[in-house]
Amino acid sequence: MKSHVMCAITSNVACQKLKFDALQRVTLPKELRRKDVEVIEAKDSAVLCLKDDCRDLPYENIRCKLEDHVYTVEEYTQLTRLPYVNNASDIKVRKTRAAINPCAMGIATDLDYCCPTTRYFSIISQGVQLVSNNNETCLVISLPGKFQCITMAACCGGGTCISRRRKCMLEKSQQSIYVWNSNTGEIGFKMFPFPAYCSCK
Repeated sequence: MKSHVMCAITSNVACQKLKFDALQRVTLPKELRRKDVEVIEAKDSAVLCLKDDCRDLPYENIRCKLEDHVYTVEEYTQLTRLPYVNNASDIKVRKTRAAINPCAMGIATDLDYCCPTTRYFSIISQGVQLVSNNNETCLVISLPGKFQCITMAACCGGGTCISRRRKCMLEKSQQSIYVWNSNTGEIGFKMFPFPAYCSCK
């Protein structure tokens, strides 16, 4: 991954709450549209489209939420001591894409004697669709050339759990991602489940 790639994590910055209907309506050429619900990256803004209704979200409005909490991949690796895995297979999205298996990368585990957990982090690109806990479609919003970081986990074998005729299973935890909820129109941070650790069951 190139060194200029940035990753954004969540913040507590008190910025104005945004709503789809409150954004300025814009008209896009038909050749730029690919899906009924999508986020299109423009020069100075992200364009949110819901069927034929497209709205302009200036990057300045997003920057107040994210700018003080962005890192390069190298900085985030140094901060968390976690390795970076591109296109992590455990991200819950509505589309299928090729992914790298973290268990095939030789990443060290946490050395838990029962169920060792392989921990790493990945990124989610702007416009990727996530599924909320309420089964709502949410699209990730970010800054140009930047991504939101998520910590992830995988169960890659080992440990004493298998000797007990049980199995190491992934348990999830909630992480906050900045998204546009196309069901409610809300734009802001929302919690999503991601694999967090391995448990013997």
